[in-house]
Amino acid sequence: MSACVHSPEGPRGSAASASFQARAEVTRSTPSIDRERTRPTLTSTHAARASKAKVAMAPAVYAPMPGMLHTAYGIMNRFGVGWDGGIGERADSFTQPIQCLWANTSAIAVRREVIDRMGAFDVDLFGYSEDADFGWRANLFGYKVMSNPAAVATHAVHGTRDPAIRSDGGKIYLVWRNRIRSALVNYEWQNVLRYIVPYILLSLGHAFAKEPRAAKFRALWWNVVNLPGTLKRRRFVQKNRSVRDRELWHLFKPGLLGPGYDAVERAARAFSSSLPTMAPRD
Repeated sequence: MSACVHSPEGPRGSAASASFQARAEVTRSTPSIDRERTRPTLTSTHAARASKAKVAMAPAVYAPMPGMLHTAYGIMNRFGVGWDGGIGERADSFTQPIQCLWANTSAIAVRREVIDRMGAFDVDLFGYSEDADFGWRANLFGYKVMSNPAAVATHAVHGTRDPAIRSDGGKIYLVWRNRIRSALVNYEWQNVLRYIVPYILLSLGHAFAKEPRAAKFRALWWNVVNLPGTLKRRRFVQKNRSVRDRELWHLFKPGLLGPGYDAVERAARAFSSSLPTMAPRD
């Protein structure tokens, strides 16, 4: 069975269009196939039923290289840096369901009760990290997030169609600003002080030392300007959460840095070089 849901990508970006789609659904389980041309071999609703999770994702293979995984589950370290787990691994290497902190929205199913209780995606994030924020929040509200290989998607990764956003500066701006906002909203205060304040200080030093400086400083300044809205959202999350940070530490990974913005491209090159060479025909 194949399914594809298209939602309009308006001026507020992919987070807003995903939230629009989620709120428009009236069924008990909300399958969401995002803007990035995902073609599932099974609907991700099947994955949700198989794992009995409230939020479930289907692992996604990389469309230009179908034998390679683009994502199998969502990873994050304690400094709020998130990335896709399983990048570059063989598509058939992921065979067991796994609990994770967040689910990539290329193919995701969410129970209606989750949206009703904690809301959909944070539309102020526009794009990048909105799925990590959503999954993290779901865990805080006591909902299990799972990745289940019973469903497999093909992900034609392209991000937004806007060239200004797809540029290195545009992507870094959104990733930097969004991961800080998400952590300020979701972490308990002691962990904001332990992990996010040092991360912001390190980010300031990184912005001074390395390009694109303007994008990085804009990201940091955005969080200053939008702090009242962030604190308002934080009050809602902290008031209604049922899970403490320490109960989720097993879902976080150690370290400060992720695999980098070009992780998919590097993985594709490595995967391609590992494939057997076809002998030329006579």
